Amino acid sequence: MVAAYAIGEPMRRKQTVLFITLLLIGSLSFVSMTRPSSQVDSVHPDDTTGEGPPVTDTDKDTIPDLHEQMYSVDRNITLDDVVFTIKGLDYQNASDNESDFDNDGLNSLEEYCWPYDLDHCFTERKSLTGMPPELTDSGMREFLDPRLADTDGDGLPDGYEIWMCKRETGEMNESHAWECDGFDPLNSH
Repeated sequence: MVAAYAIGEPMRRKQTVLFITLLLIGSLSFVSMTRPSSQVDSVHPDDTTGEGPPVTDTDKDTIPDLHEQMYSVDRNITLDDVVFTIKGLDYQNASDNESDFDNDGLNSLEEYCWPYDLDHCFTERKSLTGMPPELTDSGMREFLDPRLADTDGDGLPDGYEIWMCKRETGEMNESHAWECDGFDPLNSH
């Protein structure tokens, strides 16, 4: 079966397709020139008071959402063919900062704050929590894992290493962070 076209109809279709294509391409050039739909504000650095960017804490448990999301996935550990699940953190559950799901003797808030204790973590802290990237093997900031009793894998639970650091081998430095000699839960060396 042969399609019957009126005289000039195939040409008209080609012109229509060409016209619509040019119209679409031409409209793209104006997209980048349109104003954003929401108001964008900027602040001159000299107008700030020197504090850092705001930290989001949806559940108001003093552990930032980013940290809770980093450790949110449950861990499964198999021992003698029995699977144990260690819960992760939940940025919408305010009570998880008091939990010790890994049974290492530290609650999740203490693990977030290390190397600061709870007395200095939110008042006199002069840097971020965790071990700074320049001191880690991975080159990234490392924290105590609230789902793992022995974060550094040296066979000693994190809670025991902190207890020994505070009572035996460690000292608090000028920025109120603990420096541990021999018992550091983030350093297996």
